Amino acid sequence: MRTLTVALTAALLALPAVAADRVTLPPQLLGTWCPVPSKRVGSATFYERGDCYHNNGGWITMGPDGGFDGHNIGCTTVKSTRVRRKHDNVNVYTLLYHCSGDAETWTENKNIISLDVNSMLMRDEEPVPSAKRRLPKEFVGEWCIVSRGDMNDSNDTTTIYRRGRCANNDDKTVLRSDGFGACKVLIAGAVPKNNNYLVKFQCDDSGEPYIVNYWMSLDKGRLQMNETERERLRID
Repeated sequence: MRTLTVALTAALLALPAVAADRVTLPPQLLGTWCPVPSKRVGSATFYERGDCYHNNGGWITMGPDGGFDGHNIGCTTVKSTRVRRKHDNVNVYTLLYHCSGDAETWTENKNIISLDVNSMLMRDEEPVPSAKRRLPKEFVGEWCIVSRGDMNDSNDTTTIYRRGRCANNDDKTVLRSDGFGACKVLIAGAVPKNNNYLVKFQCDDSGEPYIVNYWMSLDKGRLQMNETERERLRID
């Protein structure tokens, strides 16, 4: 049993990076699951199949696309991948979720592995350190638009800002350490040598949440923001 536990924990802690596609979970992962705290495997939660709606607040009901509902929580799948371990042909699933509950919304990543038809493991991926969920202090403050990208060129999405108060509020963007407007930083990383930052935001400024990536940099005191990718979060 110890060998199995070590092997399963290692698989959950060291999943390879793979291209993201939505996958369908096998029938043995569907249905209602109950956590068993006494059987935790490392940092993973051990679940057994059963009916625990009334006596266990940690129950979840898993759907075919990996989305699940639980006590005061609902999570829909944004992206999912499947990795087959070569040594035992076990499928390990990695899922990105958009969740809501108690009047809040958030995203989270989980790894799932099926042990048999009546048991599975679920583990939260390591959270992004708080320092990487903050913009550099040099970016924080009020900025006014100097120029926008060419509306006729879909490849030119760079907006340039100057620091200071703006005559027109429509030209104003206020950057906080944790984002701007209805957009919050998910992760911000510096690119070596050129002082650019690639920042991933989760936004909800139109009633339809989405993920957007920006290249951000300072050049002679002016801020450049170049949108590179946008993806609407599926919440149906």
